[in-house]
Amino acid sequence: MLQYRTSAGLVDVYEEKPQVSAGEFRKVIASWVALNGEPGTTGTASAVMVGGKYPGLMTTAADASRSDIRWIQAGVEYTISGPSLTKRACIDLASELAS
Repeated sequence: MLQYRTSAGLVDVYEEKPQVSAGEFRKVIASWVALNGEPGTTGTASAVMVGGKYPGLMTTAADASRSDIRWIQAGVEYTISGPSLTKRACIDLASELAS
């Protein structure tokens, strides 16, 4: 884990060995997105592209106050989170790391 101080506040970047393959991760993304609006869920999950190359999963709190993003690239699963990251900040930071 690395921690960065950005204009959006502190940001944590986790790097770990993926528990699923990149192909299976696409199914995970689809299953999370399918839960949007279901009883017992809050916030939203969105399928995004990171750096225009990698499928990613972005989750956003119900009040849109924070988001996080994860994707798999070159055999590493990345997660970016922070206490006040917006959707745009997540995409921007992830795209910078993926380039």
